[in-house]
Amino acid sequence: MVWKKLNNNVDFWDIPVLGTEKQENGKIFMALSIDPKSKNPYKGIARQVTERQGSPDVPGFLDRSKLVIVQSYDLLNWKVVGDLVIKNIDKIIQEIKKGGEDKFFIGLEDPDILVDENGKKHLYFTVPFKYVGRDGCDVHVGHAEGDNLENLTATLPVLSKVNNEIVGFKEICPSPTVKGGYRFVLAETFVDRGDKRKFSATSISKSKNFSNKWDYIKLVHDPEKETKNWCSGHSSPCKILDPNFIIHINYLVGIMNGCEPTKEAGENKIYGKFRPGLFLFDNQKGEIVWISDEPLLEDNIATTITFASDIVYLNDKEAILYAHPNDSFVRAYKLKTSKIKKLLPNNL
Repeated sequence: MVWKKLNNNVDFWDIPVLGTEKQENGKIFMALSIDPKSKNPYKGIARQVTERQGSPDVPGFLDRSKLVIVQSYDLLNWKVVGDLVIKNIDKIIQEIKKGGEDKFFIGLEDPDILVDENGKKHLYFTVPFKYVGRDGCDVHVGHAEGDNLENLTATLPVLSKVNNEIVGFKEICPSPTVKGGYRFVLAETFVDRGDKRKFSATSISKSKNFSNKWDYIKLVHDPEKETKNWCSGHSSPCKILDPNFIIHINYLVGIMNGCEPTKEAGENKIYGKFRPGLFLFDNQKGEIVWISDEPLLEDNIATTITFASDIVYLNDKEAILYAHPNDSFVRAYKLKTSKIKKLLPNNL
């Protein structure tokens, strides 16, 4: 296999790197996250869907999931090593669910791996509960830590419901540490504005500790205020790129997953296209200062979803971005700094 041209700015690996296009044996994979300190083999965690009811293109579908450990020697061929085991997770789930008899747990989702200055692994993941008899979910960002991915212990969530409008979080995206010893963390945020609209936006929180609860600050991208169609339905942060790889006018370069507004199809609703695009982030003020006019890529097999989850740097000029088309398998896309720089604004 060789890299093929997807568009003028992105190449892609033609076959899935985790899972298959037809989901043989019913195995569905998504949300690949890589341990940034691993090599020979590279190790990571992915979400495996164990049961799917409905289509991810249509609101109201339900996935039950688990997290699995995966590894690769070449970044283009990932294999499942086994189920992820997290000590104390059952106790934490019961603690979160306490008093909530109207909801049920549907499995851990959407991993993100960070490594602190002492080499300790920190895993963040979605802890979702589906409500019984009504729309919506109760969603938390869970946390576990340990010396390696095979020896993790769960702690209490770092992000949970704030109020009747900011009702849940998932998909975290930390920035580099800033002066003062804290860092900003972007996250997909569930916004409930009643009958008016329920949607995902991007928020910012402040963290001084990898393990303890983070302080929610505000929304930094509200799709209801967005004029660019590709991210005016929903938004979710993927990654802020390493400034040693690319930086622009002292702003950090990030990748956001944006979604067009939901469409009406008779009596049914269909999600708009979900695709990754670029943004610029002011790491001193904690603000998104620019968003691209168009998405960065769309997989040629995707019906609605091309959702980016992680990035691995090959050198100072190239990186692999992982994304999952149709919430069903993982594909690799090659990014080049020379191409990305041409897409960024000359003036702000």
